Amino acid sequence: MALVGLIIFGIFLAVVIRKESAPEVQVPIGIVTTILPGASAEEMEKLVTNKVEVQLASLSDVKKITSTSQEGVSSVVVEFIASAPIEESIDKLKDEVDKVKGELPTEAEDPSVAELNFVDQPVLIATVSADLPFARFARLGEEVKEELQTIQGVSRVEIQGTRNPEIQVIVRKE
Repeated sequence: MALVGLIIFGIFLAVVIRKESAPEVQVPIGIVTTILPGASAEEMEKLVTNKVEVQLASLSDVKKITSTSQEGVSSVVVEFIASAPIEESIDKLKDEVDKVKGELPTEAEDPSVAELNFVDQPVLIATVSADLPFARFARLGEEVKEELQTIQGVSRVEIQGTRNPEIQVIVRKE
């Protein structure tokens, strides 16, 4: 009789307990991303990644710091201990990143700091490279972005590492 009661109770709980296909999970991780268009992976490591890592080493409650340097992109991941308050930790991370900005190349974009949020994490990260003139390569990136956005279930597509076009107008007095 007790076994039947346990089975009925188990079935009841299986139906009643809320289930999510993508539950929100708070993980104390911050990601610092810096873009330096045209820089090789080695240059990114030397000019950006190492400097950011040295500055972040002074943070408290850090469990681990890992980094990746790719062509034009530096990514430093800071994992805080599980008991660290995530918002306070991210604020401290932003403060340390602000301190290192002056040491980075002037051509580098300002580093961005993001909190790891599994709901917003990409399922796919693709890198495109081609031996094309800049304008054609930028158009190719936009075409790929537009095509990916037409796929059902794709919530966001971003292009990173391209330069913003500039137009220079020179006025002559006559």
